[in-house]
Amino acid sequence: MSNKSSAPTSPTPSDILAASLATLDFTHVFYDVEDPLSLGMAYLSLVPQGLTIGYATLMLSRREMETFMMFAGQLANELINGIIKDIIKQERPNETFGQGYGMPSAHSQFIFFYAAYLTTWMYTRAIRFSAFKRAYRTVGLFILAILVSSSRVYLSYHTTEQVCVGAGIGTLFGVFYALFIGLLRDTGVVDWVLSWPLAHLFYIKDTCLDHESTIEMEYKRWQHVRQKQKIISKKKD
Repeated sequence: MSNKSSAPTSPTPSDILAASLATLDFTHVFYDVEDPLSLGMAYLSLVPQGLTIGYATLMLSRREMETFMMFAGQLANELINGIIKDIIKQERPNETFGQGYGMPSAHSQFIFFYAAYLTTWMYTRAIRFSAFKRAYRTVGLFILAILVSSSRVYLSYHTTEQVCVGAGIGTLFGVFYALFIGLLRDTGVVDWVLSWPLAHLFYIKDTCLDHESTIEMEYKRWQHVRQKQKIISKKKD
């Protein structure tokens, strides 16, 4: 009996489509379904993505100059992370997880920049904040940063060294950038940018240092207007 060699099969449209597909790493996180703690770590790993959405929401709704400047620093921080990764070219502990190189951890650099910037801002600019408010917010920010960074090690996306280096770079750049923004304020550069036609067009304002809580201020103003409306309504009756 003669053996017939099977003819090579041409790839199907499904095979071609599968070969061109890639996962969107923005929210794609692997975790162990048999480990309850692993799921919690996966949610913690999504905190930077949530903060990015928060930035976008605040910039669109509040139009505060401070938010725009802080987000610009966050983007610069990400650019620095990408440059360092391309220079070091250190692989992740598990090459199946994540895209790109692992040193330094982008997540830890992101979240420690966030914590360091806000802490520096509170201690150098938020003079209306009490010492207690500064202290507990600082502790909370860095606890969050440590938890998010730890999740990357726990989920095998990074080594401890990669996370620590990312945390160090993020902290140093966060402090430097906050001081740099303070210098821009003191030298009048921020006021100059706010005078641009584009800033007027999009109603960009700078009120973050005027009040301890903008939300509280707006709420009190709403209460005042509401009370006046009630008084007017009673007079009409």
